Amino acid sequence: MKSIRNRLSSLLCVASSWCISGAALGQVPWYTVLEQAPNPAVVTDAALRLKIVDSGFPWRVRDIGTGIEMLLIPAGTFQMGASPGDGDANSDEIPAHQVTLTNAFYMGKTEVTQAQWQAKMGSNPSYFGNKPNNPVEKISWNMIQDFNAATGLRLPNEAEWEYACRAGTTTAQYGVLNDIAWYGSNSEGTTQVVATKLPNAFGLFDTIGNVWEWCQDWYSSTYYTSNPITNPAGPVLGTDRVARGGRWLPDPIYCRSSQRTFGSPSSVASSTGFRVARTASFFWSISGVLPVSGPSTGGTLIRINGTSGTNFPNPPVVTIGGVAATDVVWVSPVLITVVTPAGTPGMSVVDVNGVSAESFYYRPSCDGDLDNNGTIDSADLSLVLLNFGDCSSSLTNQQPQEPMIFPMPEVAKPIPVKK
Repeated sequence: MKSIRNRLSSLLCVASSWCISGAALGQVPWYTVLEQAPNPAVVTDAALRLKIVDSGFPWRVRDIGTGIEMLLIPAGTFQMGASPGDGDANSDEIPAHQVTLTNAFYMGKTEVTQAQWQAKMGSNPSYFGNKPNNPVEKISWNMIQDFNAATGLRLPNEAEWEYACRAGTTTAQYGVLNDIAWYGSNSEGTTQVVATKLPNAFGLFDTIGNVWEWCQDWYSSTYYTSNPITNPAGPVLGTDRVARGGRWLPDPIYCRSSQRTFGSPSSVASSTGFRVARTASFFWSISGVLPVSGPSTGGTLIRINGTSGTNFPNPPVVTIGGVAATDVVWVSPVLITVVTPAGTPGMSVVDVNGVSAESFYYRPSCDGDLDNNGTIDSADLSLVLLNFGDCSSSLTNQQPQEPMIFPMPEVAKPIPVKK
């Protein structure tokens, strides 16, 4: 049985053109969309592009809080550890084993720069300082926790990092080393401006070379086994944290997709920085569902509006009462139009790619008096879920409503409701 408060809410919904009576599942937006679909000139592999599109998430986004550009890494399966025939592999890179990541995530397009760090943290600890577009370094794993607490971002775990670095490749590097990485032979003894070498197949720059990149995991030299594993999070305990990707210093053998190193969480070095990640999640929400024209029992053209900051997916998948809508059109990040399925009742669950809200998409009665007895009262509550005549004319030319008083049971005090 609904509470009095919820009954009032239901009647108020009837008296308006739309109502959200359930909380949508989306989160507060943390990014703006730069490109919804992957650019074929960047993500040249058609299979990778399809994975990104099928995820339903935008490909290229900008984190609102930091300005960091991030790219979607779709869920997938890969071989983690030493590449076939890699003679430089160390004992802690074997055995290679199958890893499945079931959740898409976002990864920083580049290593975090000195400018991005300083904007949030107020100072620049880098040994090679005053180079705003070079990676920030001389930062410990512990220092990064403060940065992430201030931004809502996180470090990738080690499996996420290698999967993103490999980008579908199985070789020790994802390209010719001199073309993709700043390392001892070409770095001139310093870090270099990010994104000035070739990216990998996901569009990420400098995952190999420039600076080591801290990961979330504790380090263990014996953690790998030959057994397939899903969503590994690394050892439960340890004394050192993992870093990946190689560095600007000599020794190109460190610049490999499976190379692992480690350090105390409090240690710093001019060759160690980081790259941010964030779990992909839907954040759109439905603010209203408004009828446009047509019969109320189905075949109605409706507008699904998103709250400010919403980014509805494109293309959207929309159901009304669990039945697929037709003529679905993504108009903008905050507007979708669809035609309701035949026979849909006036109050149904409207769902956009997993985010839903229980909504009226037409007003069953032009004044909220469902049984037309001249009074808005509790008798109307039993009629809310039934089909009523179309009020499309009043919805497009709405008339002023009189103030409504909702009669309450004897034990309750009448509550006036403003217009």
